[in-house]
Amino acid sequence: MTSTNSTLTLDFLDTISTPVNFFLMGLCVEVSFAALLDLTPRLVTAISQTRNWKELPVLLIFLISINLCLILNNFFDMPAWFPEFMTQDGCVGINFIDNLLWHIFFVLFDTFILWKSWIVTDKNRLYLAACIVAMGFRLSTGILDLVWTTAYWDSQVGCVYNQSDFSTMLYTAADAVCDAIATLGALTMFLKSDLGGLLSFETLWFRLLKENVFRSGLTLIICSIVMFMSRSPLVPLNILYMSFSAQQYIYIRLANLELHYKDERKVSQTIRITAPDASTRKKSSVAARQSIVRSAGVTDVININSDSTTKSK
Repeated sequence: MTSTNSTLTLDFLDTISTPVNFFLMGLCVEVSFAALLDLTPRLVTAISQTRNWKELPVLLIFLISINLCLILNNFFDMPAWFPEFMTQDGCVGINFIDNLLWHIFFVLFDTFILWKSWIVTDKNRLYLAACIVAMGFRLSTGILDLVWTTAYWDSQVGCVYNQSDFSTMLYTAADAVCDAIATLGALTMFLKSDLGGLLSFETLWFRLLKENVFRSGLTLIICSIVMFMSRSPLVPLNILYMSFSAQQYIYIRLANLELHYKDERKVSQTIRITAPDASTRKKSSVAARQSIVRSAGVTDVININSDSTTKSK
């Protein structure tokens, strides 16, 4: 009975996978296009204020690259779903470019979350080495997939796309490794015993910590699910493609969430700078009391640290 239910579920998902996949692809393009409209003016403003290459807005460049790559990937992915519109001349080239853009998107995203977690670890060298190894693994698996996943023209059926199951499993596992390292990097802040007040809910560090743990943790969960599906022989290819599109949509949402986080941090820092701290308020209160006492003809000797007052005529 359980096997029958599982089969029916897979059949149902396989039936709806194509329209759902198109819907997710449309959402990806819409989200990325909206993000580009927001990011481009920010980049122009930031570059106009840049005095040398060291001040280049790396974050904005990263986000624009990720969003632009996703739009192009979905554009080149469309002919794969309509093979009747694929020509013999474009069969191999279009599929290769589509696969290349796919890998560039995930490499950029993995680099982005590892970079953000590296900042949270206070730019630890050992963590940086682990990130470099993980990205090397991801790049190598991507290159293998570009070699092993091929397309060719068949005179009877048209353009045929052969995706390598083994390389798919490898690069999905590499993504999971990057996500796991990013999550561990973000979590290391909780393990530090010398933070003192840094982990208070109002600090910039705690905001960075929350953002990276949420983003990296969710990314790891999604990637693990996709990796499990890619290894299962029971999952039809259309359902796997649908899960890939869902993965892209979640990833681009998480990447663009950085804009919201950045604006939040800026507002928080502005409030912290403009709001008087405790010592300033204390000194202001002391000064007010001194003025009142002097106006009464009394000399006020005040210890600011203990807030005690000694009066003498």
